[in-house]
Amino acid sequence: MGNKPSRQEFVLHAPTEFSEGLVRHLKESPETDTSRWMDMEAYIQKRVQSELKKLQDRQKKVIDVLEDEEWRQNNQLEKQNEGSLNSNLLKNEFTAFRERLEKESAAHQSITNETWKEIENTRSDLFACMSENADKSLLCRPFAEKFVALTSAFKESPSDS
Repeated sequence: MGNKPSRQEFVLHAPTEFSEGLVRHLKESPETDTSRWMDMEAYIQKRVQSELKKLQDRQKKVIDVLEDEEWRQNNQLEKQNEGSLNSNLLKNEFTAFRERLEKESAAHQSITNETWKEIENTRSDLFACMSENADKSLLCRPFAEKFVALTSAFKESPSDS
């Protein structure tokens, strides 16, 4: 239909032949497909190693931050719980009660045999519990409270015979 074709034609404006210099360069180049592949593989491995190192460094920083935060929280909890009972404090209290009782027992001979037997029984129960539960002295708290109650009642009224 006329002067122009119905379809658009693409005309190549560049030469389809390769230059002689390019062909010579490719022929003389010691590089082969295998060597290019090995170079590319080495490059990829190097990149992977560097990215892995970055991730490990980032992970180490995160772990350090978390450990610091956990340490601070544990430190705060320890400071908050300093006044509360724990096994070491309870052991120290038991030792102090025992020493005080031994010191004052000579001075308080006027108590009745029944009260004395009850104190001795409670004391022996407490010591037995402490020896059985050396690591878990909080389990012996009822014995300790009974012992404290008996000795404090005795201290308040030593001549109640």
